Amino acid sequence: MIRKLTVRMKSTAKGTPAVKMESTFKVASICGMMLLLMACVLASLAGEAQAQKILSTNVKARLIQAKEEGPEKVDPALADIERKLKSVFKYKQYEQLSNQQGGVSAGSTLKFRFLDDLVLECTFLGGAHGQLELALRWTRRIPKERPIEYFNMRKMLKQGESLVLGGPSSNGGVLLLAVTAQ
Repeated sequence: MIRKLTVRMKSTAKGTPAVKMESTFKVASICGMMLLLMACVLASLAGEAQAQKILSTNVKARLIQAKEEGPEKVDPALADIERKLKSVFKYKQYEQLSNQQGGVSAGSTLKFRFLDDLVLECTFLGGAHGQLELALRWTRRIPKERPIEYFNMRKMLKQGESLVLGGPSSNGGVLLLAVTAQ
């Protein structure tokens, strides 16, 4: 809102100060309104960015037995990642041994325990705009022995994307791990 202010001052020349004071006040009011408008726009954008932050996610971890010998066979439970398995690895058989899932909030760690003392620690580091950052550590924890670490990594995934990683030898094949964050 622009307000008019008239100030009467003593002057050596007649009539000049009131006009100058009135103009200066109008310019200052317009600048103030522009600053207020810009602050409102920036606050709105900051609120939108905050709303797109991902504070928790669901993680699914699947332990898979892969073998080179025998006829080609893929467990129907792996149909959603069959193409990825075959493009990354060249095994003939893929069997799902375990399927676990859980929810995790930003900064927290979720532990999945599989057969043969295998443990996957999944820490959700946060996310935004459909991208999720996970820290993954896969170990074998045999009681009274030092853990064997298969991998310890950070990975950025799109929501719903699966990450498939190779692991240790087992039963004439290899164990794989498929991790999906939703």
